[in-house]
Amino acid sequence: SLQEVAERKDITYQVDRLPNYDLVRCSFVPEDIFRLAKLRTVEDVFWLIASPQRVTVKKDLGKLDKLVCRQSLLKGLELKNRLFRPKKPKQPTFNCFIKQDCDRLVYRKEIANRLNSAVSANFPKWKNSDPAAIEIWGFYIDQKLHLGFRLSDNRMRYRAQKPVSRKAALRPTIAAALMRAASPRYGERVLDPMCGTGTILSEGIALNTGAVFIGGDSDRQAIKLAKESLSRTNVSLQQWDATQLPVNSSTIDCIVCNLP
Repeated sequence: SLQEVAERKDITYQVDRLPNYDLVRCSFVPEDIFRLAKLRTVEDVFWLIASPQRVTVKKDLGKLDKLVCRQSLLKGLELKNRLFRPKKPKQPTFNCFIKQDCDRLVYRKEIANRLNSAVSANFPKWKNSDPAAIEIWGFYIDQKLHLGFRLSDNRMRYRAQKPVSRKAALRPTIAAALMRAASPRYGERVLDPMCGTGTILSEGIALNTGAVFIGGDSDRQAIKLAKESLSRTNVSLQQWDATQLPVNSSTIDCIVCNLP
C-alpha cells in the first residue's frame, strides 16, 4: 500500500519483523498523512511518539515516563480525531500493549505496567480497560522500544463494517493483498470461483481498475451475504459447483481465490 505513496513523494520506509506482525516505519509530509486512512492492506496505523528508546535493564523503564507525557497524548488524540473521527466515549479509556521479537530481561508486562502508570498520572480520570478507546502500543525490537499511539480502530481493518462471522472468512486486508498481486487491468474478466461472502471481489472493485468481476460459491447463505454486500455494484454472482463452472475458460483473464 505504501508503494503508491512512495512513488509520488520522496518517502522511505523500513520493515521490522515480529512474530505475527510486520512493523513498517515511515515518514510522511503533512499533506500525505491523510492518505494513511485509505491504505487497504494495512490493519493499523500508529503515530510514533518518540525515537526508539533502548530498554536493556529494568532501570531503563524510568525513561518511559517522559514519553507518555500529557502533551504527547493530546497530540495523539488530535491526530486520531483528524484521521479516523472515532466516536467520543462517555468516559475516556486507555491501555498499553507490548509486542516483542523475543523474550528479554525486561518483561513486556513490566513495560506495559510502567506505561499505564505514567498515563494514569497524567490523566487520573481516564479508566484503564481492555478494549480501550485510547491505545498505546510498544514494539520491542532488538532491545529498542518503538512507542506508538494507535490512530486507527477496527473500522480500518474491516472497512467500517461488522466483521463477517463465518468459518474461514477472509480478512479484507488479505483480500486486498491478493487482488493487488493479481493487478487486473482495464476490461479484464476476473473470476473468484469460491467467493464466499465476496470479500475478494469487493477489494477488486475498490482498486478501481475497470476490470469485470464474476463470482460464485456452492454455499447459498454465502452468496446471499455476498449479494447484500455487493448490491451497489455490477458484480455477477451465482451459486455453483466450482468443479463444474458454467463459465467458458477462454472468457476469463484472471482467477483470484481463497482456497478452502
